[in-house]
Formats: sequence, structure tokens, C-alpha cells
Amino acid sequence: MNTVLKPRDPVPLLELRGIAKSFGQVEAIKEVSLSILPGCVHTLLGENGAGKSTLMQILAGVHAPTRGEIFLNGSLANPGESQKAGIAIIYQELSLAKNLSVAENMFAGHEPRRFGVVDFKRLYAQVQTLLDSLGIDIDATAPVSRLSMVQRQLVEIAKALSRDASLVITDEPTSSLSDREAGILFHIVTKLTAKGAAVVYISYRMDEIMRISNDISVMCDGRYIATLQKDETTIAALIAMMVGREMSDVHPRRETPYVHPLQPLLTVSHLTFPGQFEDVSFEIHAGEILGFFGLIGAGRSDVMKALFGIGRSSGEITMSGKRLKLRNPAHAIREGIAFITEDRKHEGLVLMHSITNNVTIASFEEHGSRFGILNRRFERDHAHEHPCVRAVAGSWKPERRQSAESGVLEMASVETKGPDPR
Repeated sequence: MNTVLKPRDPVPLLELRGIAKSFGQVEAIKEVSLSILPGCVHTLLGENGAGKSTLMQILAGVHAPTRGEIFLNGSLANPGESQKAGIAIIYQELSLAKNLSVAENMFAGHEPRRFGVVDFKRLYAQVQTLLDSLGIDIDATAPVSRLSMVQRQLVEIAKALSRDASLVITDEPTSSLSDREAGILFHIVTKLTAKGAAVVYISYRMDEIMRISNDISVMCDGRYIATLQKDETTIAALIAMMVGREMSDVHPRRETPYVHPLQPLLTVSHLTFPGQFEDVSFEIHAGEILGFFGLIGAGRSDVMKALFGIGRSSGEITMSGKRLKLRNPAHAIREGIAFITEDRKHEGLVLMHSITNNVTIASFEEHGSRFGILNRRFERDHAHEHPCVRAVAGSWKPERRQSAESGVLEMASVETKGPDPR
């Protein structure tokens, strides 16, 4: 049965023509052209390194295009004046000031004033009203430093919507949200498009994309591939365009059957951290993947940190038959435990150091130094040979500061830190 597609608005809200962006000799975006229609959710789909985030940063005025033109409501637009043009962006990496309150972050630069000074009573009232209308259960007066990563993500979403935006760009907004919080976001998106605003949605979650999208554009290796209406395509077709080949075996079988070991690799008994979690017990065998699920504040992240020697927890942790009393993360690393934090910028990386430094920093004590002097050859060779780094080697510059790199390279750097995990 043929699907009747909805009528298309002939005038795009936003139009990109031949946009390209180079960083030195690396061409991140290559002649991208696409149109964003008012009242629509336009999903941008592509693998890590496809250029999606860079393209959105150009729209937000963070980067200037090397060449190409941007038109807003049919008129040539200046990317550096994105906020004045009604463009709001919800970044994948949070941009909140942790020393300020939720309200101060959300209305930074346009706070209500009385006699020339910030009217905090009005500020807190207006922000609390906005949060409540969005279904976000957060106190407007709370310091951001006391919020969880998921709560900060919700504040980032509300911050982007605190101005009257005609175009909202969302860069993987549900990456750290539960189904309930993601539902809040989808409700917000529906309200925005009903008012005639456009939403650019970047996500890898195919069920989400097929649920809320009107149009879907695919990018691959910095190039624009195609734009399709949701009802014109399938998940399999989108994946094939995204990776450049047919995916006949998305979940390949193990080469050899899994043999369940008799003894667990890790056993945790009655793990407790007062005020965070209590009486957590589980075990996991070699070759298994154990998932933890829970709502905001349930203690998932705190349990993982306790297993990495962060905080003063009680209980028993036994690994390969050896009982561990983890004193700190360095002790956990020596025991063969690696930790990939949810907050990679603040807890997982040293942004002012190079990628090479970040990749090898947890291995200096074991391999990288001699008589207190860094072994630069080990550092370089170890960084280049790590499989996580080799997977993104095409865009990897080992001498560059970590703060200059994209999300995929940040993630690769975090994943390489620590020993060869058990």
C-alpha cells in the first residue's frame, strides 16, 4: 500500500549550499547541501567522524565554513549571528558552568534585571516555570555541580529552549537519558514543530529516528549522501547508506561457542556506600556483558566508581579468586580494572595534554618511565598500536591537544586508558 506523503513547504527555513570545512589539511566536510523545512524534524544520520557535529557547529556559529553559503528564510545568513537568527543548539558535550545555579546557566546573558542588577527572584521563578512546563523535575536554584550528568543534560535542553528559537539543533540529546527523560524530549520536540519551528536531530538510535523524523539526511566521510522522507525508506537502507555497504550480518555469531566458566571472574557482595547505594551484590563470568539499569539517582554510576576505587565503600570485591580492598583508582588499575566514565571531559581526560599523553597516562607506572623519566618511544608506539586508536587513525593527530578533538576521538582516548582489562 502506498503511503501518502504530506505536502512540502516550498520555502526552506534553512538551506545549506556547498558547505565545506577544513581543519589544516583535513577536510572534515565536503560540499554539503541540504534544506530544513519549517515544522519538521530533520534527522542527520552518519557514523562517527561523518562530519555531523562539525556541520551543526557551523550552523551554531562555532566554526566558519571554509566555503559555501547558508540561507535562513531565503536570505543569506551570517553563521556568527546564529542566536540572533533564532538558532539554538543542544550540544552533545555540556556547556554548563558548574559553579552557577540552574537558573543562572539557563538565562546567562539575558537575565531579568531590576535597577540594572539581576532580579534573582524573577529569574528563579521564570526558570522554575519553564522547567515545570517541560516536565523536568529540577530545582531552578540548585547548583549545577550537584546535579547528575543526566540532570545536566536536561538542563542543557531547557537552556536551549529558554529563547524563542525557530531552529533547534540537537546533537545526540538522548545519549545519556532513560526512556522517561527521552519521552520528555520527544514531547518538547512535538510542541516545537507544532509551532512551526524546525528541529535538526542527530542520533544513532534508529527506533527514535523512525519515530520522530519527517526527513532524514545521511552523511558518510564528510559527504552528503541523500535526503529521504521517513516513509520512503527503511532502517536497513539507511544503515547501508551510512556505512557505504549492505549490512547482511549486523550481529555476527561467535566464531566459537561460548563456554560458561565454572568460577566467576568478579564477585561483589553487599557493596555499600552510605547515601549513594547499599547492599549491592552480583557476579560476572569471563566473556559476559552485565548491564545495569535504573532511573536518575538510582546509583548506577556510583557503583561503577566504587569498583574503580573511588570513594569509601564497604562490602567485598573478589576478582579471579583474590579479594580486593581497593584504596584508589591507581590500585584498581594495577589489579586490571579499567573504567570508562560517563563524563569523559571532566573525569576521563586531561584536555590540555595531547592525545598520546591521554592514551598512555594510566600505563606510565608500569611501562612508560625509567628512573622517573617518561619513555617517549613507548608512549608513541603504545598509542599508535592500540586498537581503539587505530580504528580512528585516519583523523588522529597524536600531538594535538585532546580538547581539539571530536567526540569519537575523545571516546577512543578514554577507552584506551588503563591496563589491558580483564
